[in-house]
Amino acid sequence: MKRYAEADLRQVGMDLLAACDTPSSEAQLVVDHLVEASLMGIDSHGVVRYVMYVEECLQQRIRPGAPITIERETPGLLVVDGGNNFGQVGAYRMVEEVQRKVVDTGIAFAVSRRCHHVGRLGAYPQKLAEAGLFAFAVANSHAAGHFVVPWGGREGRLATNPLAWAAPAKDHPVLLDMSTSMTPEGKVRTALHAGEQVPEGSIIDAQGQPTTDPAEFYGPPRGAILPFGSDLGYRGFGLALLVEILGSTIAGEELTDSFRYVNGFGLLAIDAGGLAGDRQRFASLVDALSAYMTDTPPAPGHEEVIMPGTREFRRLEERRVTGIPLADESVRQIIDVGARVGVHVELTPQR
Repeated sequence: MKRYAEADLRQVGMDLLAACDTPSSEAQLVVDHLVEASLMGIDSHGVVRYVMYVEECLQQRIRPGAPITIERETPGLLVVDGGNNFGQVGAYRMVEEVQRKVVDTGIAFAVSRRCHHVGRLGAYPQKLAEAGLFAFAVANSHAAGHFVVPWGGREGRLATNPLAWAAPAKDHPVLLDMSTSMTPEGKVRTALHAGEQVPEGSIIDAQGQPTTDPAEFYGPPRGAILPFGSDLGYRGFGLALLVEILGSTIAGEELTDSFRYVNGFGLLAIDAGGLAGDRQRFASLVDALSAYMTDTPPAPGHEEVIMPGTREFRRLEERRVTGIPLADESVRQIIDVGARVGVHVELTPQR
């Protein structure tokens, strides 16, 4: 795949969102989020999402500039109404609110309503871990995003329902961001655009038969994604239900086929310094734990033991130099959606 400069993709994003009447501060926040995802190698939740976001603005499902409000609040709890603004706008407001609350309560939990797509889920625990906190986040999706079958089923009843957690450490947070399905839907889409197959055991066709062809997943008729765990998929199914409950059920959202939200987002922050003695000591203990894990001799076929998040932070530094890879089809879609909002997109690959 050809690679494109970070600065060029940032400018394209700003131009596209400006054409959707997005306030500049919100556009900057969303573009920064998507570009960082691409830099970290989370391509399915990176700049390729420009297309989806512009289309959602055109359909008035994203409301740029809509206020983010607190619907319900206790000393340690929040229900935040995202107003169907960009999901990142509401989600980062929730980061600010739990960070504020945790100073007094030691632990705080926020959950969203009317929240659009929040993007890379791990960004939010990462932000809190960089402030010295332990954080845990979940995100589910409305019925139209139910691509994942329950264990033993053939039709989708769940979204890919990712969860993420982060803990502070010396160089960068220890950060896990994972789908509770065998693959995120965005990676299936990325494979489709690149003309590639997906790994075996990830998806099934509409008849419930295993396939590696992304086109058979999208149909019509649509196939489905399997829960995480392969033959032990009931474990992924159980984790997906946890995400479902913490992402929306706990906020009072009912099951519905109508469009009410894109992501039900739940965010937990813990001031572990109150338990470990202070935040600096907690981070030092995480560093010691990491050193203990990575000190083991690597098994055959492995060069080293890598802590969660390390690969992504390494890739971020590498792609800042080498550029962000994009399939030709993804570039074409960005150009086409730009034309729909009067933006001339010109992307030249890096040499």
